[in-house]
Order: sequence, then C-alpha cells, then structure tokens
Amino acid sequence: MLEATVMTKNPSLCLSKWGYCGTGSAYCDDGCQAGPCTGNGGGNGGSGSVGDIDSNTFACVFNTIDSTTRTDRFNGLKASGWKPQNKEEAAVFLAHVFHETDGLKTMREYCAPGCGSHYASSWCEIQGNPSKLYYGRGWFQLSWPCNYYRAGQALGVDLLNDPDKVENDRKLAVQTAVWFYNANNMAGPAQRGDFAATTRIINGQLECNHGSGDILAIGWAFISADYRLLIPCTGHDILADVKSLFNYLSSDQLNKDLNDVSYRIDPSRLAVAGASGGAYVAYLAAVNAIPKPKAVFSLYGLGGHLISPFYYSVKSPMTINVADYQLYLNSIDGKSDFFRPLSDVPLAWPIPEDGEKARTTGALAQVFIETGTLLDYLTGIRGLSEILRSTSASEQDARKKIPKEAQCLFPELDVAAFPPTYLVHGTADQAAPADNSTFLARQLEFSHIPHILMLAEGRSHGFNAEADAEVVYIKYIKGVIEFFLKHVCNTGSK
Repeated sequence: MLEATVMTKNPSLCLSKWGYCGTGSAYCDDGCQAGPCTGNGGGNGGSGSVGDIDSNTFACVFNTIDSTTRTDRFNGLKASGWKPQNKEEAAVFLAHVFHETDGLKTMREYCAPGCGSHYASSWCEIQGNPSKLYYGRGWFQLSWPCNYYRAGQALGVDLLNDPDKVENDRKLAVQTAVWFYNANNMAGPAQRGDFAATTRIINGQLECNHGSGDILAIGWAFISADYRLLIPCTGHDILADVKSLFNYLSSDQLNKDLNDVSYRIDPSRLAVAGASGGAYVAYLAAVNAIPKPKAVFSLYGLGGHLISPFYYSVKSPMTINVADYQLYLNSIDGKSDFFRPLSDVPLAWPIPEDGEKARTTGALAQVFIETGTLLDYLTGIRGLSEILRSTSASEQDARKKIPKEAQCLFPELDVAAFPPTYLVHGTADQAAPADNSTFLARQLEFSHIPHILMLAEGRSHGFNAEADAEVVYIKYIKGVIEFFLKHVCNTGSK
C-alpha cells in the first residue's frame, strides 16, 4: 500500500526497509525496497516494532493536501498518542484514513449536513439529541448517535450533545478513529495486513467480503427490467410494465425461475433506482408499485418536476430541424399505425440512427423538449402541453389541468406516497435540469419523507461517466449504499 504510493504518487521518495517513505540515507540506503535506492536493497522489512509514523511517511501518504493542513493533521496524530506495532498496521490504518477522508481533505462527510437526518435514528438504547446531526466526522468518519455516545464516554467528552467537536478538534478527530479501531478489535487483522477484514469491520462488509469487493456477496441482487419507451407507447404502457414487474417480484415465481435454493428474493425488501429517464420509471414504481419499494435512488433523474415550463414551453431558437422527425410525431394522432415497438436496438453507443431506430436516440427526445410536447407523448393526449402553456403563471393552476386519468403518470402529484429517496444531480445539467431533483426534494421535505439531495456543482448530465468517475462515486454516489442499508435492510455501519 505504501509502496504503491511511492511508485505512483511521488517517485522521488524511497520506501525504507521499515516501510516508511522519505529521502536520505535512512530511507534510500541498505534495505531500501522501492524508489531511487542507493544501498544494497533487498531488505525484507526487518523485524520488531515500527514505532511512530514519522512526518516523511505521513507526507508520502497524504500528498494531495497542502503542507499546512498536512502538518495540522500530523500534529493531531502525534497528540493522540497512537502508535502502530508494525508496518502492516501502519499501512492498514493510514489506508482507511485516506479512504474515509478523501486523503484527509475533509473531516466530515461530503453530503453533510444534507444527509444528517439519515443518521438520526439509533440502533442501540442511546437516542441522539434532536437538534444535532450525527453524520460522519473525523479520521474514520464516526457516525450514528450510539458511536458518538460511546466514543465520548471512553474519551471523557460529551460528543452526543456536541458531535461537531470530532470535526473541529484535531486531536479528537484522531482519537475517535483510534477508539473505533480498538473497540472493534481491528489491531489483530491490521497487524496481519488483512485489509479485507478491517474493511468489513468499518463498513459492514459492503466494500470487501471474502476478497470479492462485491456487495452481491452480502446478499444483494440486481434486476434490470425491460420496459417500453415512448413512441408509439406512452407513459401508461411504462406504468403497466412497472406494475407487471412488481406483480412478478411479489409472487414466488422469480424464486422458482432462479431455481437456486441458496438465494431467495425477499419481495418485502425491494428498492428501485434509475438514471436520467430511468429515474422516472423508478418514481412510477415508488408511487404505484405493490409491494411498495422501501427506497429510491435517482441519478440526474427526469420526472421529479414534469409540470414545469421546461417541458411544455416552446423553445426559441430551436437547435434541431423538427421537420426531419415529423413522421414520428404523427403517431399520437393514430396516423402512424405501422409503428411497432422495437426490441432489436443494439446495446451500443452511439446508438445507430438509421431508419426507425432514430426514435431511440436522444435527438427525438430533444424534439419533444424544444417543441414543448413531451407531456403530450407521455400521456397520449394531443394538445395537453398547449393547454398548460395557456394557463396562468400559477403552477397550481397548471396542475389542475392534468386530466384525472393521466395524474398517475406525474409522480410529483403524489409525493406523500414516496419512500425514502436519495437524489444526485449536477447543477449544470441541461438535458434533465437539476430542478427535477431540487423541486422533488422540497416536496419530500414538506411531506416529512426521509431523503438526501446531493448536488454536484458544475456537473452536467451523465457526469458519473467522466474521467474522474471514481472521485464522483466517492463524493456523490457511494452514500446510497448506506442509505439503502438503513431503509431497506434496517441496518448500518460505523
């Protein structure tokens, strides 16, 4: 772990025979394991106690923060009094710190304070202070009222009523990590270099189970269901597919089809997730499906605010030649009876645009947006968008114009029926504006539905597929696993 840091992060440093990074004879002479060694090399790591983690090693590992912050963090480590017993323990401890804090860049969860309500409930007899938030803080991102209370008792500090101390006191930031480390008997596996075992202790087997690094190993199953898309189908067809899927999942037929006694799907613990237009399908399930999903995850989702001028206003100037797609736009009037749903579109990107397959591309969706007719094709009601455009500026008046038979296609009209919801959206999204998520989050707040809204500043549609996908995952998306554990599985970690 430390060796990898030397080789990839700062090749000018040497990895000493004791497993520390630095320059000069103490690091680069006899026993040097990696880097610009000047001695005989070939050291086997030596034996005996490693002792303190020195400032050179600390700088080697946490080389993505400024020197002032790094010195302050290092002084916090020294003040805590913790010392590793061998190089394996040092590597494991520092690796967890790096992972939990994004290289010591932050002493609290990136989602804070928006995710504070997620940690409000308690899994022990200790109840948190209603005016406080118990999201992750410190070097190990201490979370939940129980852990704040127990750590405080051990350290002689009232952390239950003042959890911010863990973030603001550099010594406590380390001490709470050391408390968790010792209270959960992490030293043994750490000294053996068993990073998988210590990861299971910290994060409830989510990130590393039997070496697989796969949450499938803890009993989660993923189902990707086919459903019909717009033209010639409508939102009613999509909703019918959602209901059909959940009828199937609620029966024992899926378990029979799996034909594996080792795995049984529990229909009482289902969650739904979707990205972009797929989030709309997840929302339909959240409101209409039986059995009701326990939680929803939306990634830059469409459908949280459909009764919006963005979807029913005509854009000017248009960026697309609508006449090129007129053939497809007649289907709502029943003039294109020859259209049939397609099922042979290749799973490739970019999607082929030849012939009828043009209606599977983003170009046709852009036509709907620019002509302000998306809601016509969603509901199958020609002229609905025009009626909404002629309505007064009041959004409440616009809502009243939605026919009763079409209201089931607008999840925002039944927000009170939503389960706990986790929303991630880029603020620069032009394909599905962030208003889809921010509006929905406000309605969830009003209805007292547990939710988390993660806004990615300056990010556009599909930002999780950009070059820094790993950073995006850790900063914005990873938290949904913990969220699902709490609301679907009624458990948690740390």
